[in-house]
Amino acid sequence: FVFEGNLVFNFGAGTASGTHGQTFMQWRNSGTYEFDNITLRNNTIHGFHGNQFLNISRQRTSNLDSLFNITMENNTFYRFGGNGTSVRNFIEFTNHMGGVAMNVNINNNLFYKNWEYRSDRFKNFRLHLFNAKDSVHATKIKVDVLNNFFYEDSVMFATGFDRNLPLTNTSSYTYTGYKAFTKDSLNVTTRLFVDEAKADTTMDLEMYTQSPLMTAGLGGKPIGDPRWYTNTTTPPLWTALTTVKPSSLIVWSNNGLIYLHNAQKPVTIFNVLGQRVGVFTAEQATQGINVKGKGIYLLRTDNETVRVMVR
Repeated sequence: FVFEGNLVFNFGAGTASGTHGQTFMQWRNSGTYEFDNITLRNNTIHGFHGNQFLNISRQRTSNLDSLFNITMENNTFYRFGGNGTSVRNFIEFTNHMGGVAMNVNINNNLFYKNWEYRSDRFKNFRLHLFNAKDSVHATKIKVDVLNNFFYEDSVMFATGFDRNLPLTNTSSYTYTGYKAFTKDSLNVTTRLFVDEAKADTTMDLEMYTQSPLMTAGLGGKPIGDPRWYTNTTTPPLWTALTTVKPSSLIVWSNNGLIYLHNAQKPVTIFNVLGQRVGVFTAEQATQGINVKGKGIYLLRTDNETVRVMVR
């Protein structure tokens, strides 16, 4: 099965905020059918807010010497997940099929922001696989997760995990290779997208050919869907949000709460790394917002940005 060169926009369009929808791809779990190769390559998945991304339920095989391959390479996942009612899986494959060998390759993919940010909801981030049948079987399983770029840094993991795309549900093997890129680790100082505001809501994800991501993939390949690297101009600096305090907005902090008066529109709060903490109503901002952490925060509302220190 090869899924290549596709554009998928707003999967889960009928799903309300805070409720995950259906699984992107789910294979049947009955019968003795052979299905040994799944490839997703050069796709863009934008605004996914469904259930598990891939759910592979194949139960058995007639040939124990066969090899099962899952390959996901050079895909762009833009605003991916974040609305699960419980922890959701990027790949769910929990049946060891009696000891069949398996190769998993998740390389050169771009994961950029989540679809929803809620403290009471969960991302689609785990590689939820199986325990090997025995010690011999464990030697026949290869899991490579290499040269993927993640923004924000925790876009594909949650509290209690130490990395993006964590390997779960198995104690008998680990990654064959793992290498993750972030904005800081790859020293990205310039913008990735020509118009990020447009990219957030449309399928216009034009990127710069002079971006470090253009050649950061395995073998010097691009990271993400290569079709978007079309702009040959020099990318501008990826600077922090401009801090401007208009006279109409009054902001302060007290006892760990942030207060903002005179806002007319919803307030979006970012931490100093540019990661979105949450979106709040103007009334909530007046009553005090608990950001659950000390440091500098940026508040954006009414087309203005203000900065406040929480001590």
